[in-house]
Amino acid sequence: MSTRHRTHDRRGRCCTGPATRRPGRSTVTFKKTPLNLTWLAPESIDTVGEVLAATVVPFTSDGDVVVARLRRGLELPGGTVEPTDRNLLATVRREAWEEARIVLEDLTLLHVVRMEHRDGLEPTRHVAVYTGMVAWLPPFVREAESLGRHVLSPDEFVEHTTGFLTTRARRDLVDSAWTAVHCPRIGAMAR
Repeated sequence: MSTRHRTHDRRGRCCTGPATRRPGRSTVTFKKTPLNLTWLAPESIDTVGEVLAATVVPFTSDGDVVVARLRRGLELPGGTVEPTDRNLLATVRREAWEEARIVLEDLTLLHVVRMEHRDGLEPTRHVAVYTGMVAWLPPFVREAESLGRHVLSPDEFVEHTTGFLTTRARRDLVDSAWTAVHCPRIGAMAR
């Protein structure tokens, strides 16, 4: 049995039911290392093995994206799974607080990204990509690696964030995250 929800995405298009577009495959350079990225469906989280990191596309109630200002540039909050994290959701919530000083509402698993080193010398790694709404945006207090927090429109996010995604992949990511948050998906994966 499936129920379809009808609402509109951020571009005014009607979206009915689940509709997330994965950015596909790309070759990028991250920390001076060439990587092949493959964007997988959220359901693949049960079959990929260990997920070593997690990130989030956090939206404000105004539809803007919150990013962290790190030494390497503007990036989505996220990072490595720590031994003290109970699960991937705990990792995402911890990183969102540490890097951007935000508290998140419910989270939806959006994608799993397979990262393969092009030279094949390093093991394949997986990153869980979540999305959700910001519940609380307190004043920013600088700690650890984060130099600040910025709230960007989705278009500014696409044009001005760094990280390791191409402009097209950032556009697809923010569009699929918006759709997942504002056009509810049946059976969304909260892990």
